[in-house]
Amino acid sequence: MKRYCNEALPFGVLPLTLLSFATPLIMILPPKRFGRFFCSLFFGVLIPSGFLYSQTLEEAVDEDGAGRTYTTEAGFNENDDPYTEGEFMGQTAESHDGVDSAKSTLGINTFSRLMTTVEGPADISFWWKKDSQNGPDTLTFYSPDGSVSEGIIDHDWTQRTIPIDHGTHDVYWEFKRDIEVSNLDFGEAWIDEISVDPVPIDTTVKSAVDYDGPDADSPALDIYTRDWTEFALAGALNGTVAKSGPVGEGETSYMTMEVEGPAVIEFDWGIESENSTATFLVDGVALDSISDTFDLTSRIHEIGPGTHVVRFEYTQEVSAGGGYSGANEVYLDNFQITEFGASTLLAIAIERSIGVYSSDGSWDRETSVSHDGVDSAGIITDQPTDSSRVYKMFIELPDDPGLLKFQMNIMNENSDDRGRLLVFVDDETLVNFGTATDGWTEVQANLDQGEDRILEAWYFRLADSDTGSVTRAAYIDEVSFAPGETNFQPDLMIQPAKRALKGSNIHNGSGAGQRGVARVKRRRPVGIFTLTCQNDSPTDADAIRLSGTRSNRHFKTFFIVSSGGSNFNYTASFVTGRFATVDLSSYDTESFQVWVRQKRRAKRSSRTITVRGNSLEDSRKVDVVKAKVRVKKK
Repeated sequence: MKRYCNEALPFGVLPLTLLSFATPLIMILPPKRFGRFFCSLFFGVLIPSGFLYSQTLEEAVDEDGAGRTYTTEAGFNENDDPYTEGEFMGQTAESHDGVDSAKSTLGINTFSRLMTTVEGPADISFWWKKDSQNGPDTLTFYSPDGSVSEGIIDHDWTQRTIPIDHGTHDVYWEFKRDIEVSNLDFGEAWIDEISVDPVPIDTTVKSAVDYDGPDADSPALDIYTRDWTEFALAGALNGTVAKSGPVGEGETSYMTMEVEGPAVIEFDWGIESENSTATFLVDGVALDSISDTFDLTSRIHEIGPGTHVVRFEYTQEVSAGGGYSGANEVYLDNFQITEFGASTLLAIAIERSIGVYSSDGSWDRETSVSHDGVDSAGIITDQPTDSSRVYKMFIELPDDPGLLKFQMNIMNENSDDRGRLLVFVDDETLVNFGTATDGWTEVQANLDQGEDRILEAWYFRLADSDTGSVTRAAYIDEVSFAPGETNFQPDLMIQPAKRALKGSNIHNGSGAGQRGVARVKRRRPVGIFTLTCQNDSPTDADAIRLSGTRSNRHFKTFFIVSSGGSNFNYTASFVTGRFATVDLSSYDTESFQVWVRQKRRAKRSSRTITVRGNSLEDSRKVDVVKAKVRVKKK
């Protein structure tokens, strides 16, 4: 049921129920806006103008019967406070299908979103339009696979089609006005005719690529594609390959599948094109590609534990001209998946109890090189290869926040940067080395809460400049994970004028071994100390919160910050624990001055103040120094 304009009317306007008693109309006034509804006045009677009725978002965007629901929100860019008048709403004044669409009208520095949930694999299509009065507005579609934006240029109705990978995904359209420009009153965006077209399973393509599972080593497999087909090709394993579908310039043809790991994926592929590219992706990350024209060639890739989305796609680039008349397509053949299990020997080699994986012919237990004097996990290659073969090891870790540590060693007979080790976890690269390390190196990382956390070690060799056999190897040992721990550590150092620095590389909460003493004369009873704060985390930036002893009846404490050649008194913040250093990179320092002055008529001749530094990233990590002033009697 569509609801007509029925909001509360201004005083003096007759309700809609009186329309049946109204006299013939003589004059029609221009439409006027009341809240979200545009209406016209007929002799003082309010009636709908252009049948602008309020309806559900599902009706406005032509929901295709799959049961999806749509929600909307709007807010201010600076603080996300609600801006309800900017939300998407159904209307009929402007649409692509000639019936209705969802519209958002925004003021300056605001945003609105239209949100839904989509089941993949599928292609989601929609029409959208933007009118920004030439303002700095953007209209963007977001999905887990990335975003597509129309930028700041106004445009008429335009259709976009976006692939959605396997699984259930939250997607949304966002209309945003970023910059405050006083002469731009509002911007408008419309979305219409949203449709989600599931990608079908194609059994003929699976036969064309010669996949022979399921069996003892190969899992069951469904291949989804809309346009890849079986194609006869000379040199193929059984005479046929899977061929990408016809696409125009800038368009993409793809096929996708879900694969359970850990497993080895092997295939042959080739391409015939002008200036175009075929890409192999796992979980949205491009792991391999070929371009232009390339005969069928073999590839081997490993995937770790868990369910992964594997995707082959071909994108035709814009023609470079020159009268190219050949094909524009990619071929896939001899596609195989071989599962493998956990390696007990590898787990023992790196001091893990379980959950270490690598395929045959990849990482293995080595006893000739190790950090602990017993064994390690190693990969040794002695033949020139290229980067298409990546040797991978997968190590399961707890999802808790904590401190990761391991030892690594890279051995290259030549320093030609040909062997490379990558180690990463939680999308953070911990190691990216291409030259030999000088023996074993410890790597640390502070990890936040994770989900299905896997530490991955990849080793590969670039094509060698010579054809000789040059041995290159990488080793990993002593992998440990301490839940709840971090490597954040403040290091405070105190130095009286013309005296030795105290406290470097000493960390404790008592100040033991970290006391500086200044002996001053009564005629100038001021002890001046340099306080140096260092971030001793080897991996992460940190700031250090400082607090110190207050003044008393006998001595006054000053905390001085120097900047631009001037001194500034921050004592109040210092003694109340509200002062912190700037963000310090690993082993960076910042220095201050602490003055301790004896007051007139003081009865005490010495004073010890305590300075405490806490890591802002991990408040449990502390260091303490002490500064003592002794005033000589003469």
